[in-house]
Amino acid sequence: MPNAFFQLFFFIHRLSIDIALGAAAVLLGLSSALLLAIPWYYYVLLINGTFIIYWIDHIQDSQKALLVQAGARHAIFKKYRWVFMLGIALLAVCNALLVYLFLPIPAVLLGMLLLAILLAYLRFHRQLKRVFVLEKEVLIAILYTLSTGFAALVLFASPYATDWLVLACLLFSIFCSCLQNLFSSARIEAYADAQAGIRNISHLFGSVRLKLLQELFLCLQALLVFTFFILFQQPALLRFSSLLLLIAASNYALPYFYSDTQDPSYRWIGDGVFLLLFLCAL
Repeated sequence: MPNAFFQLFFFIHRLSIDIALGAAAVLLGLSSALLLAIPWYYYVLLINGTFIIYWIDHIQDSQKALLVQAGARHAIFKKYRWVFMLGIALLAVCNALLVYLFLPIPAVLLGMLLLAILLAYLRFHRQLKRVFVLEKEVLIAILYTLSTGFAALVLFASPYATDWLVLACLLFSIFCSCLQNLFSSARIEAYADAQAGIRNISHLFGSVRLKLLQELFLCLQALLVFTFFILFQQPALLRFSSLLLLIAASNYALPYFYSDTQDPSYRWIGDGVFLLLFLCAL
């Protein structure tokens, strides 16, 4: 039974289902923390968009022989390339229809800008000059935060600067949790990536300095939770920020349990913990 469960979860992870649901969980947490009613179609747009972006990225990676191993995610995307391309086309049509039916013009324009940035990332991130802000891990964290926070940014309205500051702090906390996931994966995969000629951010900073950077972000998130606890008496806000801190701490701890890439479960654990944010609905 446990083996069947793990096989099911690996299948879910290979198709990025856990990542798409995790993104929806982030949006749900934001909705709860901000006391903001977010319509259902924003969740569908986010889930579909997550599938589109990740599947395109996996199809691109599946063209690299070094990444394609039997049973691995890239091998599946290589074998069923046209099936996934058809899926991407159908999801894109679905999103276009939802945008046409439900989104106001300002949201459409903002969404088009975000879409253009995402497509530019997919097309050019391998050719970008490598400085910190253009490192793949940092770019992914920025785009993930903007994508999951898109609906909140469009719908949130308040005359008080403090409310907007809270939103900014929550988005920063999402960014930090995502960074923890990506930085820990980079540390675990440092040797394997170096052998394959793939650059990750640990090669720029070194694993020790990257770990210190992770600890700095973890402290900043803890400070935000403490600040919310002192200044606000809103359980939903504390629940969301605390869960984000728990997710960040879980991802930070992964390199202590995984020293290399032989056991790929660190990936679905790191991504799967974002599903804890569905607890914000309680």
